[in-house]
Amino acid sequence: MKTIVRTAALSAALLVTGLAAAQETAPVAPATNPSQAAQPVPATRSRVLDGWRSIPLGMLIKQLALTPEQTQKGKDLNSRYLKAYQALAADMPIGERKAQVAQLMSTRENELKAMFTAEQLEKYKNLRTPSGELRAPVQKGTISKEPARMEPMPTAPSPAEKKTE
Repeated sequence: MKTIVRTAALSAALLVTGLAAAQETAPVAPATNPSQAAQPVPATRSRVLDGWRSIPLGMLIKQLALTPEQTQKGKDLNSRYLKAYQALAADMPIGERKAQVAQLMSTRENELKAMFTAEQLEKYKNLRTPSGELRAPVQKGTISKEPARMEPMPTAPSPAEKKTE
């Protein structure tokens, strides 16, 4: 009898929980203004394919030990070039867009390097991959070139071994 009552109580609790969760989701209201419904979706695909990358300022602050002044210059540099990037025409042919994006990034890169000290510039060059992308250095001891080896677990002695002891 107790198990029947417990099962019924659990079933009722699950039912109430499901109903409460279903009531919480609000339906999406349709566009009331017809001009809102007819607006085209912005062309973001071309922006994805054009090669734009922003400066990974957080990584540079950590890896190069940037001063607060350098950090502020980096933020200003990022925002200035992001505005220039966003000002590019969205309907520009992808080949032309890639060329302009590459020019923007190259100019930005030169300005970025100009604010580094000689030591920071050397570290910055070491953060680059052969393809020119920035990467965080791998910490020693985190990745092993050797395959993982499992040590055998000690087993309990068999009954025959116990008798001989």
